[in-house]
Parts: sequence; structure tokens; C-alpha cells
Amino acid sequence: MKAGVAVARNLTRAKDLYVRSAAQGYAPAMVNLGLLYIEAMGVRRDDVRGYALVTAGVAIGIPDEMTKLASGEISEASERLDSRRMAEAQFRARRLVAAVSRDDTATF
Repeated sequence: MKAGVAVARNLTRAKDLYVRSAAQGYAPAMVNLGLLYIEAMGVRRDDVRGYALVTAGVAIGIPDEMTKLASGEISEASERLDSRRMAEAQFRARRLVAAVSRDDTATF
């Protein structure tokens, strides 16, 4: 193994870094943080929060290579959300996009 090629997986650290980056409006971090919530990776599953983060990240703009991943995560979360929770997720996504466009600190 080459030096620096692999590191131990630390989902707690990853979440902390994604939160800090996403709060600054970095869309790929929003998608990755949303993925943690949708997939229950190191955090308790929260499809509302995950859907909102991924949807906001897509709306703000992500690299093309992330689009398929984001689409799949939105679809997965959507399947588990009833209409009330979906409305809440969509509201949160709009609020996140608005915060980033105003250059406010986003909260998750």
C-alpha cells in the first residue's frame, strides 16, 4: 500500500467536516452529508434532513459526476417519506438554498 492512499474510515470526523463545509454553502458537502443521513452511516437515519440536504446541494450546483449519486439518494429517501414529511423536507431544502444565496450560515 502506498503512503497516504488509504486512511481509516471515521464517519464522525467525516460528518463534522461535511457540516462545516455545507454550512459555508459547499454543495458537494451537502450531498455527502445528506447521504450519511439517508443511509444511516454514523448517524441516525433522517430522511427529511437527508432529502433536504441532497436536494439543496443539487439546486445550488454539484459536479456532473455527483448527479447520479444525488438522484439515487433523493429517490431512496422519497420512497420512505409520507406527504407531510416530504413537504417538510422540501421546505427545508428551499430554506437551505435561500440561506446560501443570501450568504447566511446554513443550519442543519
